[in-house]
Amino acid sequence: MKHPEHRDALEPLSANNGTNKGKSIRKYMIIDGNNVAYSDGEPPRAILIKQARAQVVKAGYEPIIIISAALSYKIDDLMELTRMINLSWIIEAEGNTDDDILIIESALSKKAKILSNDRFIQYDRLQYRSSDWSIVGSLVKFTVINGKLSIQP
Repeated sequence: MKHPEHRDALEPLSANNGTNKGKSIRKYMIIDGNNVAYSDGEPPRAILIKQARAQVVKAGYEPIIIISAALSYKIDDLMELTRMINLSWIIEAEGNTDDDILIIESALSKKAKILSNDRFIQYDRLQYRSSDWSIVGSLVKFTVINGKLSIQP
């Protein structure tokens, strides 16, 4: 799924914590799909993206997974990646587009957390911040041990 034409993919399921009497409250976590897929070495692994999504849902967030267009050329399981894209679990950035910018801008617009071990230090952190959101404050780290992904508390 490509980015600009499919804005509906940025609107996943809604959650209701019961405090707003029927109003949906959305807590999003943007998953840096490339960072997750490459976190256990090469080739990048589709199963790690799937595990990250499951962990994010388990933690009470609605996942939005963003990958680069180039990931499909290197992924270990193209069928699984394609399946996740077809399920609208994954947003694939347009070719020649910086997927990190798409991750940061999506997180900023939704005041979302970002699941990534990337620190995004190459970006102007003053440009990508608001009074109630910043890159540094939004980052959620993870580990991969024996092929299993776990979100850091």
